[in-house]
Amino acid sequence: MKHYSLPAFVLLFASALLLFGIVHSFARASRAHADLAAARDAADQASLELIAAQRAAAATKVSGAPADRFLASWKQELEAESNIEHIFGRLDTLAVNNLLSPSGKNFTLNPNYFFGGHHMAVENVNITVAGDYYRTLNWLGAVESAFPLGRVEQVYYTSSGNSLSLAVQFVFPRTFETP
Repeated sequence: MKHYSLPAFVLLFASALLLFGIVHSFARASRAHADLAAARDAADQASLELIAAQRAAAATKVSGAPADRFLASWKQELEAESNIEHIFGRLDTLAVNNLLSPSGKNFTLNPNYFFGGHHMAVENVNITVAGDYYRTLNWLGAVESAFPLGRVEQVYYTSSGNSLSLAVQFVFPRTFETP
């Protein structure tokens, strides 16, 4: 029996190593299964988020249609108000048509105009007109009609009898996008 104990121990040691290897393999397989299950859960969650995002995009596309129609209907006004020479020409024409004398025209660009909770790029246009009281006020109404996207920012006036002089600052948007 003495001679068989060493091979028995070697066989027992080899069996223990094989058993350890099998247990280790099962542990790795179990970890791989857990990782695969986690990856499947993550893929399922990502799939649900993708479906939700697609639905939200479709809803936004439908709800954004009125804004697209609005911008399309105002395209001419946006293009007309994007050229400062065109603005000055229209303001002069409206003043002359109302028998007023325009003077003191200038403009500045303001990239950080704050309106409605947003910063936007605008063009500040200053002009002074003088003439009969009612013609001056009619001119202001004609400007509002001609430039519906323009905003009267400041008005200074001086009157003398039936005559009125207006120094007006208009603000014209350069873009509707918010930074």
